[in-house]
Amino acid sequence: MTKTAKKVRCIAAWLVLVLAFLSLAPAATTEAATPEAYIFLKGSSPRKKYTSSKPRYIYVGGKKVNFDYYVDGKTKGVKGTWASSDKKIVTVDKSGIARAVGNGKATISFTFTYKGKKYSMKTHVVGRTRAESCTVKVVEPSDFDGTMEVGGWIDINRTLKAKAKARAVTPGIKSTYKAYGELYDDEDCTIVHDGSVATLGDKFIVTGEGDGVVYFKANARNSKTNMDYNVDSNVIKITVGEGKQEEDKPDETLVTGATQTDVDKIKVTSTTDINSITIKMGNTILSQRKGSPEIAADKKSAIVSLPGNYQTATYTVLINDVTSSAIEVKCETRRLEKMELD
Repeated sequence: MTKTAKKVRCIAAWLVLVLAFLSLAPAATTEAATPEAYIFLKGSSPRKKYTSSKPRYIYVGGKKVNFDYYVDGKTKGVKGTWASSDKKIVTVDKSGIARAVGNGKATISFTFTYKGKKYSMKTHVVGRTRAESCTVKVVEPSDFDGTMEVGGWIDINRTLKAKAKARAVTPGIKSTYKAYGELYDDEDCTIVHDGSVATLGDKFIVTGEGDGVVYFKANARNSKTNMDYNVDSNVIKITVGEGKQEEDKPDETLVTGATQTDVDKIKVTSTTDINSITIKMGNTILSQRKGSPEIAADKKSAIVSLPGNYQTATYTVLINDVTSSAIEVKCETRRLEKMELD
């Protein structure tokens, strides 16, 4: 046998051994492909998919949301379980119907078995509560009467009340809406104010900038740009500086009486607190007293001393610098006559 023939036989023998070894090796297993699966809104066409990065907003007391599954083309016949990560925020039944019961974030999941393997898919949900009403009120200063000085400020508080349907589901629940305020030139709140009379700062602080009148109104909604289901508040009229109108003064600022108690003294009475007293003769101011000990402790009366050059004459007495409170008093050595100004 030639050398070449021996080499050929040797190679052939090795090939036989390799093929025999390969035939005895176990066959490689094929991994099952991960199915295409997602959660979607039932009844939507085309299907509205929800993933872990795309939350669904659900409102307490609002419409229910019916989730469904899609698994490799199937929307029926796949056995699985729906679950909520926080039942205090959202509940979900065995059919995938979800209802919000609280404010906050939660996760809805559908866990299923497919071709012998277990899978789970999730979507985030956010529970929210709409507002039924929005009320605004000046809380500081506490005695705000609708007027303020240039350079002064007022603090406005806002109160949101959750919708009745939401309160029926979860008593005491708070609205998740936010209130956004604005200043206007007109009472109907259609013309936005330019800031010349007043400016609105953070946390609803209004600062007087110049004489005039402005109107404040708030609007409660989901976000600054989202006007869906928005709720308007009541309107607050704000008179700044010399924009104040005398007719806006309450009637209780009037002096109710003036009596001469001595040769040079007058007793003044009022239904409102007396903080200052001014005595005039004609257009001339003879004296002004603020926080004087002559004012009684209850601030409803005061004994006013006439000026040192007292003479028989007609004097005008004002309280708190309010013109409408003026009363004329004709003082003489032994008697006093009074008459209210028209």
